[in-house]
Amino acid sequence: MRVGSPVAQSPPDYDPLINAHAALVFVSAALIGLVVGVLTFLGTANAPLSAVAGLSAGGAGVGVLHKMIGR
Repeated sequence: MRVGSPVAQSPPDYDPLINAHAALVFVSAALIGLVVGVLTFLGTANAPLSAVAGLSAGGAGVGVLHKMIGR
C-alpha cells in the first residue's frame, strides 16, 4: 500500500435507528410544538396551559407532517 492512498472502508453492518424521513417529521413537529407553546405562554402567561398546547400541537403535527412530507 502506498503512503497517502485512500483506505477502502466497508459500510457499517447495522441499520440506522430512524430514517431521514422520520427524523425530519419529528424535528418539524417539535419545532411546531415549541412555537405554539411559546406563543401560548406569551398570550396567557400560564405555563401548564402552554405546555399542553405545545405538546398537543406537536403530537398532532406528527401525523399531518408524515402525510405531507413525501418519502
